[in-house]
Amino acid sequence: MLRAAFGSSGLEVAAEFTTLTGEPQSTTTSPNRLPLYIGDEDIRGMLYITAPLSAPASAAEAEPTSADIEPSDEHATDAVAATAPPAAVQFVHDGLTLELEGVVTTTTGDRIVFLSTCVKLARAGTLAAVPGGDPLVFGFQINNLDKPHESYVGSNVTVAYLLRLVASKPRKLLGSAGARAKHEFSIWVANYQVPPERNPPLVIEFGFDDVLKVELEYAQSKFALDDVLVGRLYFETVRIAIDSIALSLVRVESVVHGPGTLRKSRPIFYHEITDGAPVHGEAVPIRIFLDDFPLTPTYKNIHNVFSVKYVLNIIVVDDADRRYFKQQEIVLWRPPPGDLIELE
Repeated sequence: MLRAAFGSSGLEVAAEFTTLTGEPQSTTTSPNRLPLYIGDEDIRGMLYITAPLSAPASAAEAEPTSADIEPSDEHATDAVAATAPPAAVQFVHDGLTLELEGVVTTTTGDRIVFLSTCVKLARAGTLAAVPGGDPLVFGFQINNLDKPHESYVGSNVTVAYLLRLVASKPRKLLGSAGARAKHEFSIWVANYQVPPERNPPLVIEFGFDDVLKVELEYAQSKFALDDVLVGRLYFETVRIAIDSIALSLVRVESVVHGPGTLRKSRPIFYHEITDGAPVHGEAVPIRIFLDDFPLTPTYKNIHNVFSVKYVLNIIVVDDADRRYFKQQEIVLWRPPPGDLIELE
């Protein structure tokens, strides 16, 4: 557990997130290894409040050596220097609460709170901890709370779930320093989805001027995040000199900003299908493992703020280095428990 300063209280706080059986909550593969919660899964754990251990401020405060002690009488050598115990760090408060907030934040300065709740951990009193002593322990649990949107970190928008521990001083002490102590912890939320009822095949036809006709075919058009893209590229007509053909996947993020929309495209993969000229009637198999890439589900109009879609591109390059493109949107969804999930 990583400890962090609890606002201006002079204390430190750490959190341990646990499952229903008391085991540590699973984490994502994100750099911060945030606790992972699915849908309306209960959020529970323990909070530990301690006083930090601090080193002597200067050499003058360090413990004296035997050379520094001058005996004042014949019994002085038998004296044992007594060390005063460290004083407790105290913070008087009018209540300790844990707030949960779901928020959408954009790079344009918008901040929309779509979820807000709180639980009371302690009544008014004093938080007191001795450096190096036992921590103050508070258990917490937030039950049956629907978390409608997945956590997401994009180019221009972020969806975050924040747990905020708050302790405020009573009104009569508001004039003193450090009137409010708070600290935020982040959790990661993912929502499983049921398989789509209709999943028609995906066929992309591409060609021009009766000199090139290519057909890309997949058995489905909606894919789980751990699916394998299995298809084929069929060359019906080839009357130009083709240097290469590739397939790419691009994530397109659209964020509402005033009357307009901010769009940002991010390439996910670039897969070369052929290197050289194909021949008429040739069929090239395609096999791409989606769980090798940092994907999210397709998001449609999340809280009226943003959407995320995925677009397949066929890219044909001829021997004169001219490029021809064909695009087709596909739908990605997060599979239910029992299947591998991959979070960004």
